[in-house]
Amino acid sequence: RYRREGEPPSATATAAAARTPKAFNGSPGTAHITVAELLLGFLEWGEGYYLPPSTELQIFRPLIKRLRRDWGDTLATEFGPQALSAFRQSLIDDDLLRTTINDRIKRVRKIWKWGVGAELLPSDAHERLRALPPLRFGKSAARDESSKTGVPEADFRATLPHFS
Repeated sequence: RYRREGEPPSATATAAAARTPKAFNGSPGTAHITVAELLLGFLEWGEGYYLPPSTELQIFRPLIKRLRRDWGDTLATEFGPQALSAFRQSLIDDDLLRTTINDRIKRVRKIWKWGVGAELLPSDAHERLRALPPLRFGKSAARDESSKTGVPEADFRATLPHFS
């Protein structure tokens, strides 16, 4: 479950916040944490925020693993729209559905938004990622769900005698 407004944070979330370095002190150019460090901080925070029966953290884990593998050594402030676009292209290359790709990109943005709120990143870090528009139906190389069609007319008519 999600932590409710006004509810005290769990011990895990409090401990994670204490261990997470305050890399950004409010001056542009002073955020020196890598993508891997940002992801670790988010995961530790998420363990206290996304409580069972929520499965949100389990949805984040494969995304975080992939981001860490491909971009872990990059400074989090240098991960901008072009990097996000390259990451999105790798998801397209893996033949994921357009809607799945858009959902994963939203989650990447959510991690950066958390980083801004935790004062690990400058305020524009999240805003820059929002500059990449979502993939639109029929306008990208991403695979779309096959359109749903109705039942063939002959099958429909064959079932009518069985209904009262």
